Amino acid sequence: MKTYNYSIPTPCVWASFDYGTVEAETIEQAREKALKELKYNFQKVNEVLQSADVTSGFCIEFEKDSIEITEEK
Repeated sequence: MKTYNYSIPTPCVWASFDYGTVEAETIEQAREKALKELKYNFQKVNEVLQSADVTSGFCIEFEKDSIEITEEK
């Protein structure tokens, strides 16, 4: 099993939930696992944003095609 790192290139927004590491047999499988984790993370962040009056109209999204996958050496 190989280890792959993933991230979303965000030159002007920094977050602690838009990157991580997954274990996968292939880069395609790594992309699928990364997408699943990212969707979950963004959903949780958006739930918190919706729970407060001052941020109830806010939403954070990402372009799934922008996920960068690199094999860890």
